Amino acid sequence: MLIYNITYLVAERETETWLQWMKEKIIPEMMAAEIFAKPQIAKVLNNLDEGGNSYSVQFHCDSAYELDKWQQSNVGNLQEECSKMFGSEVLFFPTILKLID
Repeated sequence: MLIYNITYLVAERETETWLQWMKEKIIPEMMAAEIFAKPQIAKVLNNLDEGGNSYSVQFHCDSAYELDKWQQSNVGNLQEECSKMFGSEVLFFPTILKLID
């Protein structure tokens, strides 16, 4: 089982708009790909003062192949859309985690 984790740094003034965008647009779009399960958003509490709030958005995924295929065709679109919506007020990077018993 894999966890596709995307860590976001969100400027304080954009937090509410970003959370709404994430819940109403991005998570539903990702779930529509039918390779993700169990979406969750968590606030990172041990955040150093980086000028905003950090969030971890996670999805479970069974197939590394399907995840890689999804990333190749979608991460660029996500970056572009995020940049159009928020400019440099929201930054992110993905991480793939493998669950160990």
